[in-house]
Formats: sequence, structure tokens, C-alpha cells
Amino acid sequence: MTDKKSIKKTKILFVYPTTRPEFIRVTFYHGIAHLSSVLKQYGYKTDMLYTWELDKKKIIDKIDSFRPSLIAISTVTDQLDLAKDIMGFIGRNYKITIILGGV
Repeated sequence: MTDKKSIKKTKILFVYPTTRPEFIRVTFYHGIAHLSSVLKQYGYKTDMLYTWELDKKKIIDKIDSFRPSLIAISTVTDQLDLAKDIMGFIGRNYKITIILGGV
């Protein structure tokens, strides 16, 4: 049985590596939105980070302010190298579980 108090403290940061906005407009990502919605219904807290480059300051600021216990990176094949760079940077600087998925 899951402890409801521990769930309410669990924070999940979704990271979406994307293409620069001058090339492709940032749009609504339905998969992440659905996952976030269901998680929130069960008491989890979620946040989102869009990035089109390895912006270390942006990543540090988001992680330090939100303090997630899990980072979920969703990527597409053409952004996989950036996703790997982000995972490596986070892994070297934080002890946070990271999961990667996408299409």
C-alpha cells in the first residue's frame, strides 16, 4: 500500500527537449499533459521544462526551485542527443532518478 503522505510530497519534473522556437512553434504536448493530469489527481506535483539546448542555468534554476524526486524526459528521435546531454548533466550534478521515453 502506498503512503498517501509520501505521494503528496513526490514531485515530478517533465523535461521536453524540442526544436528551437524559430523553427518549430512550441505547441501543446498531449502525452505529457495526460500523464501530468493523472499524476495530479493522485496527489503528485508536476512541473515542465521545455528546452532546445543544454541551458545549464535554466536546468539548475528549475531543479533547485522545484526540487523534484523524479525527472521524466520525453523526446523524439531527432532530439535524442540533446536528451542524453541533459540526462548526463543532471546525473553528474544531482542524485535524482531520471527516466527517458518518447517516440
